[in-house]
Parts: sequence; structure tokens; C-alpha cells
Amino acid sequence: MESVASHASFMESVASHASFVKPSHRSLTPETIRCVHWVIFVALDVLGPFTGAAFAPLLPDMVNDLGTTDANGLLAIQLGMFAKAFGQLTLGEMSDRFGRRPILLVTLFVWAASLAGCGFVKTLAPFLVLRMIGGFCEGTALLPVAIARDVWDDEAQRAKSLALIIGLRPLMLMASPAFGGIFGQTFGWRPLFWLGGAAVALTFIAIVFFLPETLQRTPASEQQVDAMSLPQKVCKLLSSRLYVGLTGFLVLQFCTLMAFSVIANYVFEKYYGMTAAAAGSVTALVAISGVMGAIAYKIWAGLFPNYTILKSLRCFLLPHAGMGAFMILAALVPLYQYGWGIFVFCISLFAFLSIMQGPPARSLRVQPFQEISGLAVGLGGLFETFIPTGVSFIVSQTWASDETPKNALLVMGASALLAVVYFVLGLGLKGNEWTPPQTLLAEPRDSEATVKVDCIADTTVTSAV
Repeated sequence: MESVASHASFMESVASHASFVKPSHRSLTPETIRCVHWVIFVALDVLGPFTGAAFAPLLPDMVNDLGTTDANGLLAIQLGMFAKAFGQLTLGEMSDRFGRRPILLVTLFVWAASLAGCGFVKTLAPFLVLRMIGGFCEGTALLPVAIARDVWDDEAQRAKSLALIIGLRPLMLMASPAFGGIFGQTFGWRPLFWLGGAAVALTFIAIVFFLPETLQRTPASEQQVDAMSLPQKVCKLLSSRLYVGLTGFLVLQFCTLMAFSVIANYVFEKYYGMTAAAAGSVTALVAISGVMGAIAYKIWAGLFPNYTILKSLRCFLLPHAGMGAFMILAALVPLYQYGWGIFVFCISLFAFLSIMQGPPARSLRVQPFQEISGLAVGLGGLFETFIPTGVSFIVSQTWASDETPKNALLVMGASALLAVVYFVLGLGLKGNEWTPPQTLLAEPRDSEATVKVDCIADTTVTSAV
């Protein structure tokens, strides 16, 4: 009897160790997350916007120092954005294959080195190369969403957690240029890159000591994932009505944000005649609205615990449409002529609503794709970077022609209304359940009961698996 018991215990141990990629790294659960983990998640989310946007006000100094033109200087931003788009897709796919932790460690090491190198270059060509490398590495900014999918199985809890993690992103997007301008005027543009490299290096050290591997896959699903090509996985994602609907909604949200951020400093300083310090203070108000949006979502989730994420997102469509209509009204009347308060109110309202909607939408978007959540996040990031970057370029060109906030407000309002229309057409106003297999790539078993998940009826995924 004793031998039978020991043999059963041994087999149990082997089975438990064979169930996951790295059983020694199974310590990160919702119950074991500590403050240091939150710091790492937030750092990964905000470092990309900081290192990619903080040096923008210092472009004139950089151009003179490197002996080039303003047009070539702008390439540093544009090439960095395009490299980031591909970095999100590539790093997301690689993290599904090799794990989150090794991809983060390698990428952060290269990222820190590229930022440090930017502070030493003497000519434009190596600077642009290093900026492309750094932009590619900035693709790690979306990996916290994949990590959250690994850690939180419950999408509602994951949405609330992501709201806190992503809540500071508007602050970094809009405050980074102001901080970079002040820091650069005091210390120069080269130390700004060294500061960014030091922040990335500290995040690297924190991950080495405190962040375990979070990716967990069974051997069967691992073989199926590795056997599929990248185009096949992309087709799986794009065949999902839920994924396409939420991704399009988030892309249009980013169009609204980028239409503001690309001309914000010009509007405040040139059109409204603010000082750099005053413009920075106003930008901080906008960022605070985003943080309040994260808090508001947690309150909303507490007040309506029976609401699914999809139902909550539908409830937020009405104020989102009202915001878009007000932006267009402010541009056409034009209300923006009566002071900077109208312009700031428009974007503050957007920052508030986008953080109430964005993290829940990202949480729900990856829910059906546990085995390829990194790719799901990366592919979404590719669209969320390319399309809004093109929109921001158009807005910047229209600003050069009339130098008023009118066109920016029109683009922001139109993007907000299109987001609502796209959501309604793609996901509808009713229905909050679907019945896919337990996981995207798992073979359904006859004895396996169908599980209802918080999404919409999605026959394409059910039939494809």
C-alpha cells in the first residue's frame, strides 16, 4: 500500500511539473502580487511614451549639434514610431514562444544601451539607427497586457487592474515633452537620453530580481502554437468579431489622442500665448483626468458588479458620442476662441473616458486568446500605432496652414464619433455571451462542457477551432 501511495504521489508530482512551461515560476498570482510588481508593470507601460516623446522639444538643439536639418531631425520621431509598431508585433509573438521574462530582459538591455548610445553620437546616421532600435524596444509597452492575461483569469478583475496600470499613460504622453523641454534646457539633450537609459536599466534590474515568468502552457497547446505559422495566427485573430471590433474602437480612440498630442504645445504656447510652464501645468490637468478615469472605472465596477465588461463598454458609448459631438461643435461655432478652457475641457473629458474604456476593452480583447495573447496584444498595437500616426501627421500639416485648434478639434470629434459607430456596427448593442472552446487552440473534447464567456456571439472562432 505504501509503495502504491508513493507511486501515485510521484506520478502526481510529474503531472504537475509537466503541466506548465516553467513550474518553478508559478508564484505570480493575483494573491501574490506586491507593490514592486505594480511598479514594474507601470514602468513598462510608461517608459515607451517617455523615451519616445520627451526629446521632441529639444529637436532644434539636437539638429544644430548633429549638423543636420529640421526635416531630418523629425525622422527620429517618425522612424521611432514605425519601429515601435513592428516591435509590438514581433515582441508579442516572441513572448508567446519563449516567455515574457526572457523577451523583456533581452529587450530592456538593448533598449538601455541604445538610449545611452544616443547621448554619445556626433552625427545623424547613427542617431537614427539607435532611435529605430530604441523604438523597436518600446514595443514592450504592451506586454503588461499579455502578462495581465497570464495572471488574471477573471476578465473583470483584470480590467480593473489594467485601468490602474494604464492610467498613467496619458500623463506620460502629454507631460513627457514638457518635462523633456525643462530638463533639456537645464542639462542639455544628451543627459535626457542617459536619464531614460537609467530608468530602463532600473526596470531591467527589478525584473531580474522580482518578476517571475508568467506564461503557462500545457505541452499539447505548446506544440500546436509552435506548429502554427504567424500568418495562421493572425488569421485566427482577424477572424474574431470581438477582436476586430475592439481593436478598431481602440485605434479610433488613439486617433483622438494623437490629434491632440501632436499640436498641444503649439496650441497652448502659440495660439493661447501661454508660457512653457503654464502649458505644462495645463497638460498635467489633462493627465490627472486620465488618472481619475481609472479610479472612476473601479468605482463603476464596484457599483455594478453584475455588469459584464461588454455591457459596461456599451454604457460608456453615450457619453463618448456626446464628447465627440461637443468637440465638433467647439470647432465649428467656434467655442475655442473664448479661451483655452474649452480646448482643455474637450481633451480632459477624452482622457477621462478613454481610461474608463481602454483597459476594459484591452482586457476583453485578449480573453479568448490565452495561448497567443502576446501576439494579440502586439497586432493590436501595430494598428494602434500606424493609423493614429498617419492621422497625427495630417493634423500637424493642417496646423501649419491655419495655426488654430479648429482642425484638431474636428479630427478629434470625428474620431470619437466614428469609434462609437464602429463599435455599434461591429459588436452591436445587445448580446453579451459567446460559446467558444475553453482556449483558442485546444481541441474540444466530447466530455467538455461549453463555457459561456463575457463576449459577443462569435461563430467564426467557434467554427474555426
